[in-house]
Amino acid sequence: AAFVGDDWKKIYDYALQEEYRFLSYGDSSLLWKKMKEESI
Repeated sequence: AAFVGDDWKKIYDYALQEEYRFLSYGDSSLLWKKMKEESI
């Protein structure tokens, strides 16, 4: 909401109408630790 300003409500309503699934950030992310090239 902080990044979209006042339009967050419209975006949220659209997502509900389109049956989007709401997951926590950790449930929908794959994070990789960046490695230095010399260690590859």
